[in-house]
Amino acid sequence: MTTVTSYATVDPGLPDSSVVDDEQPIEIQARMLNRGATDNALVGLAFNYQDAQNFYELVFSPTGRSLLRRINGGAVQPIASAGYTGGGQDRWFDVVLQRREGRTTVQVNGNEIFTTVPQDALASGRIGLVTHRSGGRFDNVRVNTPQFAQPFKERFDDGIANGWQPISGAWSVSNQQYATGVQQTSLSLAPADVKPGEVEEFGFRAKLFNPYGASGNRIGLVWNDGENEVVFTPTGEAILNRITANGVIPLGSAPIPLLQKQWFEVQLDVCRNCRPFSNDPWIGTIRLNGQVLFDDLEGERFFPQGRPLGKVGLVTHWTPGRFDNVEFRVRPFPQSYSQNFSSRPPEAMVRTGRWEPMNGTYDSLAVQQDAITTFPIGDEGVDFLYRARLLNRYGASGNLVGLVTNFNEEHDYYEVVFSQTGKAYANKVVNGTKVQLAVANHSVPPNTWFTVELRHVGTRTQVRLNDAILFADLPQGQIRGGFAGLVTHWSLARFDDLRWEELKQ
Repeated sequence: MTTVTSYATVDPGLPDSSVVDDEQPIEIQARMLNRGATDNALVGLAFNYQDAQNFYELVFSPTGRSLLRRINGGAVQPIASAGYTGGGQDRWFDVVLQRREGRTTVQVNGNEIFTTVPQDALASGRIGLVTHRSGGRFDNVRVNTPQFAQPFKERFDDGIANGWQPISGAWSVSNQQYATGVQQTSLSLAPADVKPGEVEEFGFRAKLFNPYGASGNRIGLVWNDGENEVVFTPTGEAILNRITANGVIPLGSAPIPLLQKQWFEVQLDVCRNCRPFSNDPWIGTIRLNGQVLFDDLEGERFFPQGRPLGKVGLVTHWTPGRFDNVEFRVRPFPQSYSQNFSSRPPEAMVRTGRWEPMNGTYDSLAVQQDAITTFPIGDEGVDFLYRARLLNRYGASGNLVGLVTNFNEEHDYYEVVFSQTGKAYANKVVNGTKVQLAVANHSVPPNTWFTVELRHVGTRTQVRLNDAILFADLPQGQIRGGFAGLVTHWSLARFDDLRWEELKQ
């Protein structure tokens, strides 16, 4: 067996790649822990670093104080200060520092504490970590260029197809619709690029109208610069194709209702790492009028290069199609998931413990410290509603059952758990350390089914128990992304009627 490895050679004419260009927007993320206990024990980030005597720093004390400072010729010059929550001695907290046009914005555990503070006296420089009079621990350090945001919704109300690129056919805006004439293929690409490192996940949808009625009169959507298409006949068929220089390669088809001379909506969603049991990181889904038509379209077949690449657009074959309400997002459109556990959910990911479907419920059957299963639901920056019915089979105060959100590969997560002794706890787990966020009393009788609902908006979560508010405003901004799931601690439990839905923006 032979392994061939290649790497990019260093071009001495290029600037030092460890120097971050301050003229471009950047985002620095880090998780940190302060070992000190006093107000002057500081840990944090250094940026625009010129040398040991000249740089900016963002530092935090374990007493809830944060400082933006400039080190100028070795002297400390204060710029701004603010309080923050979620830190403390030997407690992990997450920091996001954003730089744009010489201004600094900072979030701690998802809450913004500094907003566009001017810091433009130093040139571009290195980024690093800093401590003063304290030991520190750091993890998950990332430096990102913010994603190129290019979402749009085009109704063609102004009579102009802004940024559209007709490839073939005669395209024009008529009666506030994007229209084309009759030709073997009419193709127009939208002003939206799917690029590695910028936009990979996306949602693309449009309303379509086909005025012709024969099987060869087809209208649809394209992606990968037109190398893939899904087209719809007015006689009741949806067809997936790959377009190559040597001809059309059929990829699949499905029966559909007759769509003669009526508007219908087609939606394409592409997500990354959203199917736990898939060997392919990219999965495509196509919906017709909101109903799934093609699902689990894996990248090796769905994309010519095995991954999303290129522009999306509109296409017709031998028909004068019309299009309206065209929309593109840099993540899939609002999704929903429901499960009544009539059978084993194949998409469930058992993290710890033993989970089995039992007579129409999903049961945790391992009595251990943590038993967790998750589902492919949840996304970074998404507002959501998460609801399920629960039954705790054990009665002591340490026998807990509940819901999990934001479960990531580091096993960081939030949970809301309940005992049969009348206590409810909201916790977060960061780097293996559990922190109690809130505690409340409840009056659910033992051995009784109850319903828990989480409504997460921004960085705050409301928890309802049997439709009554239990926790009104939990701060949950530290752990970003991750999956939703179920959890038990030292208990057997049953779960049913699970539903998760993204709140529409």
